Amino acid sequence: MDNTTKFCSNCGKSIDKNAEICPKCGVRVINSNNNHLNIFKDFLVNYNTKRIIVIILIIILLIFGGIFAFNKITNTTTIDPLLIGKSQLKVDSETLFNGSITIYTYSNLKSNSNGSYNWSQFFEPGFLWRDYVGSKIDIPIVNGKATYDLPSNTQFFIVYDYGHTNKIFNYNPNDTVTITVSFYSNGVLKAQSISELYSDQFDISFGGDIYNLNGELFNDNDLVDDTNKFK
Repeated sequence: MDNTTKFCSNCGKSIDKNAEICPKCGVRVINSNNNHLNIFKDFLVNYNTKRIIVIILIIILLIFGGIFAFNKITNTTTIDPLLIGKSQLKVDSETLFNGSITIYTYSNLKSNSNGSYNWSQFFEPGFLWRDYVGSKIDIPIVNGKATYDLPSNTQFFIVYDYGHTNKIFNYNPNDTVTITVSFYSNGVLKAQSISELYSDQFDISFGGDIYNLNGELFNDNDLVDDTNKFK
């Protein structure tokens, strides 16, 4: 073979070195020089892609590892990376029982000109206690656990002061039978209640408080008493 010919990479016949398609077998001919160049380019692309993937995985591991170490050192669960992007209520107890907690959600409330809200937008006077006027949602507890993702259109929500169980628990101040109710906003713990189970219910310490999905507490003392029946 002289410098004016080359071999077909498919059939092995000698053909013109500038030919792109073999006249013998009709298969497109691979230029050896270009092929080596393309292989090198593919190697660089694949190498850089893998390198970027490895860097991203390392960053993710560092973030999750840092969060885990922080929670471990401080003995808290103030950050849950699995809940980033969510607003969620969680119920957790080592005691197996069924029951429920109740929340009231509020949407499309219009504020006053100074940014305040009225009592009547959240409550109505009851016989002994104030009653909530929001949309009532009962969250079931199964085997001591529950999770509930708050809808993204929720403007405010209130957790009812008490949860209920299907078992009767004897009250004992030294007992370790407890239940934890937590509110996470974008993975960050904003409110948490740890209380004993007694009778067929349990207390929720942040029950009755008004929160938005960002975890901001709306003090009901800032509400305008537009009915004169709540105080």
